[in-house]
Amino acid sequence: LVMFDECHKAKTIELDANGNPKTVGKGSEKREKSSQTAKNVVHLQQALPRARVVYCSATSVSHPKNLGFMSRLGLWGPGTE
Repeated sequence: LVMFDECHKAKTIELDANGNPKTVGKGSEKREKSSQTAKNVVHLQQALPRARVVYCSATSVSHPKNLGFMSRLGLWGPGTE
């Protein structure tokens, strides 16, 4: 079981079509479009595909895109088209 308490801190994430964090630029100008916290939350879920996940937060969501790290909800990402 993986529990993400205060999971709203992972809201700064932009994912590509495969569910991986996006980057912008090339070469030495390449940079991440997502926060370190958000990337680690996504990578942990990818590394543990059979783990149960609980997302906990008392903070409301202002935009649906801020839920991008919650891949286990099954609302978006690969296989939901």
